[in-house]
Amino acid sequence: MRRNPFSLITYGAGLLYCLQENLAGGGSGISGGDGPSWVLAALTEGGFANVTTHDSQTGYRIFVATK
Repeated sequence: MRRNPFSLITYGAGLLYCLQENLAGGGSGISGGDGPSWVLAALTEGGFANVTTHDSQTGYRIFVATK
């Protein structure tokens, strides 16, 4: 798998902005750096019965959820 420099930028932005906004709004503080398990749990809790993941060539994980 190739490493994409944009991945580092988006991860950093998530830590510096998105995580802070999440915590300031009373959120749990879970972020993309915590791995895919929380996304899978949220999708399942949201009523999606079938969830699959695919790793893209650019380093992003893609979630496909169907009811």
